[in-house]
Amino acid sequence: GLRADAVAPDKGIDVSGRRIRHARVFSEVAQGEPCWYRNSMGLVEIAVNCGRAADELGLAAGHPIHLID
Repeated sequence: GLRADAVAPDKGIDVSGRRIRHARVFSEVAQGEPCWYRNSMGLVEIAVNCGRAADELGLAAGHPIHLID
């Protein structure tokens, strides 16, 4: 996995052409919006507030992501 320490919180992540921004907690993004956060193992995790990233973004383990400014 990608270490969260390697990604500045002000940087976005591109997932399937969609920019995903950082959030410390889910309440920082609107319901149904995706975000990335640092999980308990210190890795980048992509989630959707009150949803499933796999369903909303068509993700599966190993799906490529790209860091953007």
